[in-house]
Amino acid sequence: MKKCLLFCVIVFAAFCGKTVAQNVTNLDFALREGKVVITYALDYPADIKAYYSLDDGNSYKEITKATGDLGALVTPSPMKRIDWDAFAEVENLEYESDVALVIKIEAIANTYTKQAMEDAKKMVTEEKADQYLIVRCADDGAMLYLDSTGTGLPFDKGVLRVPITAGTHTYKIEAPMYDPESGSVEVLAYQSKEITVALMPLFAVVTAVADPEYLIYVDDEYVAKGQWEGRLLQGQHTLEARKSENHLSIPYMYKAVKGTTQTINLKNSAPAALLMVESKEEGANIYIDGENKGSSKTATVTTIGEHDIKLKKHGFENTDTTVILEHGKTANVSLRMLPVTNKFFFLGNIAYSMSPQTSYGITLGTVKYWGWYLSATTNLDFSSMGYEFVEPTEGYYTGETSTSRFAATVGIVRRLNKIFYLKAGVGYGIRNLSWQKSDGDWINVAPYSFSGLEASAGMQMMFGSFVISAEAVVPTTKIGKYCEARIGVGFAF
Repeated sequence: MKKCLLFCVIVFAAFCGKTVAQNVTNLDFALREGKVVITYALDYPADIKAYYSLDDGNSYKEITKATGDLGALVTPSPMKRIDWDAFAEVENLEYESDVALVIKIEAIANTYTKQAMEDAKKMVTEEKADQYLIVRCADDGAMLYLDSTGTGLPFDKGVLRVPITAGTHTYKIEAPMYDPESGSVEVLAYQSKEITVALMPLFAVVTAVADPEYLIYVDDEYVAKGQWEGRLLQGQHTLEARKSENHLSIPYMYKAVKGTTQTINLKNSAPAALLMVESKEEGANIYIDGENKGSSKTATVTTIGEHDIKLKKHGFENTDTTVILEHGKTANVSLRMLPVTNKFFFLGNIAYSMSPQTSYGITLGTVKYWGWYLSATTNLDFSSMGYEFVEPTEGYYTGETSTSRFAATVGIVRRLNKIFYLKAGVGYGIRNLSWQKSDGDWINVAPYSFSGLEASAGMQMMFGSFVISAEAVVPTTKIGKYCEARIGVGFAF
């Protein structure tokens, strides 16, 4: 049978000089991830010391290798925690050990003296005066300070009756986890003055309700089963209802606002899984279902089922994948990213206009994020280049026609993503329509011919090494049926 540490934990409060012990309650412990986790509740500010014993409490050594709520001026709270690295501090202590380990905690006040509290109680119950100040404050642990004396007077069941001289006095009331309140009060001779003060809490009072068999966790710490009521300091907190310690559910994100009271229903919580995503490329942003989860590495509790994961980083291709999560299980996803590289491309083109006209050509270029390209298109008929341009007149024509087309374009390419690229360019184009006359001569018919600047715009797509392109070419001198649609197919390397 596997052995384990036998823990015995005691609460110990001691006087030190003129100080008075504070109240430590709800002491508990657990062995988590190789450390002893000690939890307790503290009612008043105190210095906290922890000790351990290996001889059933006959002698103690102070705990030093610990973090958390330990040391001087520990503030009061219903949930205090000490993480002790016992296996590093205690020599020859092992997990599979049958040593009885006794833990002792001291909580020592560092603000109020025992004599001051006794004097305050005597003043309230025994002394006589011609006038009194009666102060009512129902907040837990409240203390009254009069005329900046530095001596705090405790309340008895929410009421404090103090004999006082006539005149104007200043007061200040403080309580753990509350905003202090101060002011001044005038006490008349032979009369009593009564004031009531309600401090503003620095916490929200929260009630979390779950199914009876569920365990309730607050900020990933177990607090109760079925239902829990407690105080949460102002700020963001997570509440979760689990079937067991290993069960996962979608956490409820709660923003506590001081001075408020709220009931949170954790029943029928959605089942969840833990998703761990890591990028091999430092600084990459991780997106889960379109939501940015930070860079390089992330862990998130999310719903079971299918989820999309994408990595983005400037200078690298976006990387994405899909993962299917199972309830209560952890999925680890590690992705690599490929850098964006400069690509050269070559395409064969075919162009068509409604004139009608069909021509052919090539395009070559290069692109990373920005790039350039050159295109040339022709129908390989250059016979009309030497003909005269004339307006058609009456006469005899044989009906034979000839068309010459040539265009050259230079442009830029802009990458949108791994697949899609925009392209735009300008160039020079010629289109000549020739008619044959009855005497055998040819003329270029001016109304159906043009030459001059052309503009083009379109899109290019790259699927690995395969490239396709589509663009429109518009002559600036004649628009309409002389506009061309140009399609290209080629490869990139």
